[in-house]
Amino acid sequence: DGFMLVCLWLLQFSMSMMASPLPRVLLLTGRPGIGKTTAVQRISELLSQEQEELRIAGFVTLEIREGGERRGFRLVDFAGHQQVIAHVNFPAAHSVGKYGVDVAAIDAACGAIEPDDPAADGRRADVFLVDEIGKMECLSLRFVAAIRALLDRPSAPVIATVALRGPPPSPPSR
Repeated sequence: DGFMLVCLWLLQFSMSMMASPLPRVLLLTGRPGIGKTTAVQRISELLSQEQEELRIAGFVTLEIREGGERRGFRLVDFAGHQQVIAHVNFPAAHSVGKYGVDVAAIDAACGAIEPDDPAADGRRADVFLVDEIGKMECLSLRFVAAIRALLDRPSAPVIATVALRGPPPSPPSR
């Protein structure tokens, strides 16, 4: 189908980015529900199948659904660690829409996207996949710094999703 063709093209593009000395950043955007997260998950699967030794760093942002209703969001990194970053039941010290945002949880997940942070085995990432650069995530100063580092001096290819629209978040309080 068309979605699979796009994922295969993104896989080929990703692999060519790894061999290129040029800046290697691909940002995907689109309205909610269009398949950005699914595309990043599929790219991860395809890259892992193509090159078993490839170290993929980063995370995807997944919905938390209860009774068919979206209640929050969690970050899941490619090592399997999870952090609930927003929920309707969280305090509203930091919020986006109806969701209270746990900035400390976002901070804790940032190790997965810090380019100078090697894995436990001492290897650095071969590719970074980040879903998403959005209002909630940008409430974390550590997240913003990590994304800036990835985009300013990519040590490995970066594929990231970016929220299509929305008002900028209010600055986090310290």
